[in-house]
Amino acid sequence: SLAQLTYNVTYYRIVDDSNARHDSEFLQTSNTSILLTGLKPYSYYGIEISVLAETGNTSTTFAYTDEDRPEEVAEFDVENVEASSFRLEWKPPLEANGHIGYRYRLQDTVNGSPAEVVTIALSDLEVVGEKFQYIVGSLNGDTTYHVSIFAYNIKLNIDGDPSHTEI
Repeated sequence: SLAQLTYNVTYYRIVDDSNARHDSEFLQTSNTSILLTGLKPYSYYGIEISVLAETGNTSTTFAYTDEDRPEEVAEFDVENVEASSFRLEWKPPLEANGHIGYRYRLQDTVNGSPAEVVTIALSDLEVVGEKFQYIVGSLNGDTTYHVSIFAYNIKLNIDGDPSHTEI
């Protein structure tokens, strides 16, 4: 009978061009197929496999994990509130989890009109320092608005959690 082989599996996340290893994990298995869990979305991983009884014979492969839902945007604020416009400001999410865009949701809380969800064209965004800015116009004066901003995954069309405020 053949002896059962034991495989050493090391996997790690690569975050930049230096190929430095982050979140490195190690496991041993006699299976020829395993499911790696706990991986971060839209991340680049190195996976090394070697046979325990052999030396110098390591196979390495690299793979990206799939895109996923983005995290909530950071430091959301509304500035320059005027009778018919205001400016939204925010920082991107800490974990974009893929290629993202932005949407805002606007609700006139006085007149009870349905909420409007608007996808912001990336070309319409202004970047000031680390923050994005976008001006919302054509508003009714003397009303209260509930506004939220959220990142969404462009490929999967999945919205992240919104950041809210009322003005």
